[in-house]
Amino acid sequence: MDPRLEYDLIIIGAGPSAAGLLHGILTRIKGKADKINDVRIAVVERGENVAGETPQCFQHGHASTIHLRDWFTAAHYSSFSGTKHPISSPTTLHTSTPQRHLHSRILDVPTGRGWGGSTNIHAGLLVTPSPKDFQSWPGTWKDRMIHAVHHVTSIFETEGAISKSPVEHVCSGKTSIVPDFEGAAFEQAITTSLQWKRINYFAALVQPLFRDFPEFRHLVTFLSGMEAQRILIDTENIENTTENSLSSCKGEKSRKPRAWGVECLVVSDFSAANNNAHRSTERHKRRHVILKSTCEIILCAGAIGSPSLLLVSGIGHTDDLKAAGIIPLFQHERESFDRDERTMTKLQLAKKIHYNLPVGRKLRDHVLLPRIFLTRKQTEAKMSSNSIRGWWTIKRHVGSDDDVSDNYAKFQLQLADGASIDKMMPHFAAAVIRRRWGFLNLRWGLHRAMLDHVFRIVRGTMHCVLNSRLFRSWFRLHFAFINVCLMNPKSVGKVSILPHRNEDEESRYDFSSSNSSVPRLRGFEVVIDPGYLSNPWDMIALWKGWEMSTALKNSQYEECTEVLPGFLFVVAFKIASILSLVLNWTRLFFFGNTGKPNFQSTVSSAPAWFCGYVAEFANPYYHWFGTCVMRPKKTNQNDDDFVVDEFLCVRGVSALRVCDSSVFPGCVSVPTALTCAALGSASSEFIVSLLNKKLLKDQL
Repeated sequence: MDPRLEYDLIIIGAGPSAAGLLHGILTRIKGKADKINDVRIAVVERGENVAGETPQCFQHGHASTIHLRDWFTAAHYSSFSGTKHPISSPTTLHTSTPQRHLHSRILDVPTGRGWGGSTNIHAGLLVTPSPKDFQSWPGTWKDRMIHAVHHVTSIFETEGAISKSPVEHVCSGKTSIVPDFEGAAFEQAITTSLQWKRINYFAALVQPLFRDFPEFRHLVTFLSGMEAQRILIDTENIENTTENSLSSCKGEKSRKPRAWGVECLVVSDFSAANNNAHRSTERHKRRHVILKSTCEIILCAGAIGSPSLLLVSGIGHTDDLKAAGIIPLFQHERESFDRDERTMTKLQLAKKIHYNLPVGRKLRDHVLLPRIFLTRKQTEAKMSSNSIRGWWTIKRHVGSDDDVSDNYAKFQLQLADGASIDKMMPHFAAAVIRRRWGFLNLRWGLHRAMLDHVFRIVRGTMHCVLNSRLFRSWFRLHFAFINVCLMNPKSVGKVSILPHRNEDEESRYDFSSSNSSVPRLRGFEVVIDPGYLSNPWDMIALWKGWEMSTALKNSQYEECTEVLPGFLFVVAFKIASILSLVLNWTRLFFFGNTGKPNFQSTVSSAPAWFCGYVAEFANPYYHWFGTCVMRPKKTNQNDDDFVVDEFLCVRGVSALRVCDSSVFPGCVSVPTALTCAALGSASSEFIVSLLNKKLLKDQL
């Protein structure tokens, strides 16, 4: 093993949680540099540091990541789907499976790349979560998260990395302060930007530490252009490894396999810069690299990346692993688990726990439903930086009165302008094409490829038209939105992996230094099914939010014309309903069936036209979480329905933690970036404790 590739801590991913974690670790060991000179931390990031080779420069260099107004371009236009993306792109753009309850639409699932991760491509909203968002978190997490959120926010304020959107209401031809609504105060949109230029979380949280404390530079090695392929786990020396492990949570001595390294694919020449010297970089010609950890491996790859890595490493539910053709971690020593748990050894019980881990099985996201208005000409100087001016946060009861605690829906009613309409309108208009069409009797791979090509052609054409001098300014200054955002949906989706259909996929990469038959992430396709509206409660809740938005429309946009849905959509929907009825009767008469049941018929409290509108125009809010869920506060100790414990340790494996939005045990009713950074900052306490144990052991 190359000693330069051996580290105490390996952090996989460079998103907001990794930024908060690294900031917390370095801050907690501040003033102790004379005792921790031997501590080595590696941060592995698949994206390339296009801003420069010096690791102190964390701002992404892609053109779409500079101005916050271009966030939609960064997320949806700057990368091609799948693995065929430019290395300098800030986005890896996945696509969802056809969503059954959204008329089989296929949706974009963008994930961030480069230092800062998703904070390079999102709208930059810095929103403080409510203390009630942490009610389901176990132990002392609630108090720690509240403190960490305020701590991270204060850092942004100290660095001057916060901007506020204008609060004047100008869409009705008048300028006035937006009033309260339904008893809720209007919350002005706050963004992580400086003079409308984006500041990602690595640039705001980590970069100032290297500026103010040069002694930290030798502790951290930043590895860009490296894509983690799988976690390496020792299952043969369980007794020796586990009993001597520094990472056993709460001092447990249970026998578990230990995560000891990470296998990476060098997707470009990467910089492994020692921070003692600004200019020293090391170029690795090898395509296959193994990083060894002497203490712990921490996954900060996000709600899509973290479960994918766990699954390809053999950690997950047995059914999901078998579907992917992956041997579970304990398969080579599988025993019968039908007997009473009281008669099992700790190792046998750990094996049973591992077989039931719901990795990737609780994917959740907020849901956004837009209303579009044509307004009088707005003032360019008072436009927002990212199209969102602010919102009201409102809570409403939904459903029966029997279970009051579980039937409250949380909404954000957003006021938005047309700052990004020249990117959004072509994308969502062309997305109408991208769905699974029943009349196309084609293999799904060919079907999807054809739809993607047509989608890009239509979107590109519309984008060129709207960006012309004739239309761009007019559209931006004459459109406004009310977005109904459901912040606590009950629908649950799934992240899984399947082998690539292209058998030659792996042959393009050099894995000659190890067994080529071992599963690696590049040999698998990440399958994402968000499961939008799979729970009928979400449709009922959206209708409640829509009714409130109607009252908001009457008070804020009374002089504006509603374009979508508007009168034309209702008429078009009724015509389509009549045609669908005729088609169903024709099928019944000639073929003896009426096709698949319509989801709209299962929702009685919402009108049919609204269900149709939601199915066609509901969109993701792009806040993925819950795929490696933490043990909730009120869960029975014997319940297997969680992946990590309250110390973020993966169950059944030592020296492996997950620290990102995938561990959220419940819905966080705000955009998740700030919460992720706070999670990393709060969890740094565990990691520093482990480093102290390592130092004591080394001294002995």
